[in-house]
Amino acid sequence: MSSRRTAPRRIHHRPHRRGVVLIVVIVTISISLTLFGLWARNIVKEHQRFAYQQFRLQAVRLAEAGVRRAIARRVADPQFEQEAWAVSADHLGGKHAAKVQIRAVPNDASAVGYEATAEYPADAVRQARVTRQIEMSIPRSGSEL
Repeated sequence: MSSRRTAPRRIHHRPHRRGVVLIVVIVTISISLTLFGLWARNIVKEHQRFAYQQFRLQAVRLAEAGVRRAIARRVADPQFEQEAWAVSADHLGGKHAAKVQIRAVPNDASAVGYEATAEYPADAVRQARVTRQIEMSIPRSGSEL
């Protein structure tokens, strides 16, 4: 009998390990891309919400200015009833124009209702529309200060 020693057999698991590492990398990249997509979508929504808030704030200010304009127009001309006031983008210092519908409507003999509806930006698909109203009593002749 010959005494030959046989070397112990080594079992190589390299191909199996490579497959596991590849799967882990693919899963990690997939999760990262999913999280990035969700983050990007939230950023876009936040940007849209912020833009709408800016539009709404501008529309509120325009509606309030419209009410003051209606009061001034009515004082200057007691026959004044309504006006479509177009405000240019240059006048607003931005890139969007605005429209303000203003009205002065006598409610009865002792009061006048003033209303202004502002649209900003004018003629846009996504815009803010705000209405402001105020009612003021008409001073009686002889009781003025």
